[in-house]
Amino acid sequence: MTATVFGDLYARLYDAFYQEKNYEAECDLIEEVFRRYAGGPVNSILDLGCGTGNHVFPLARRGYQVAGVDRSPEMLALARAKLASCSGSPEQPLPIFHPGDLRDLDLGEQFDAVLMMFAVLSYQVTNEDVLAALGTVRRHLKPGGLFMADVWYGPAVLAQRPGDRI
Repeated sequence: MTATVFGDLYARLYDAFYQEKNYEAECDLIEEVFRRYAGGPVNSILDLGCGTGNHVFPLARRGYQVAGVDRSPEMLALARAKLASCSGSPEQPLPIFHPGDLRDLDLGEQFDAVLMMFAVLSYQVTNEDVLAALGTVRRHLKPGGLFMADVWYGPAVLAQRPGDRI
C-alpha cells in the first residue's frame, strides 16, 4: 500500500485546522520527557514528519538545534516560508528542513533526540513500514539518545469522532 503525501490543499489549510492546538504546551511536555528520560543533555533534535514546523520552531526558539523532515513538498514549503521570517543566533539556532520519506531517510548524522509527533508513526500502514521508520530512528539517534512518539488510542478515536470545523 502506498502512503499518502499531504498535498497542496491540505498543506495550505493545515495551520488553520490546528490553530487551536497548543504547540508550546506540547513542547513543554517534550522538554519534561527530556528531563526525565534522556541519558544526557539534549541539544540536537530530529523531527520526523515535521509538517509545517509547528514543533520545530518552538523547540528552536528554546535553543535546540532542530532538523525537520517531511515527505510533503508543500508542507516543507510552508515551513521554509515561516523560516524566512526568523533570525538565528548562537543561543537560538535556525532550524533546518529536509525532504524525505522517514522509511528510508539517511541524513548521515545523529541527534540527541528523535521525535515523531502528532501520530506520524501511525501513518506507517504495514509492519514493514513501521520497522523501516524505526530503523531510520535508530540510524539517527546518538548512543543513549531518546526517541519520543505519540500515537492515537484507537478506542478513543472511535468513541470521540472528529467534529466539523469552520
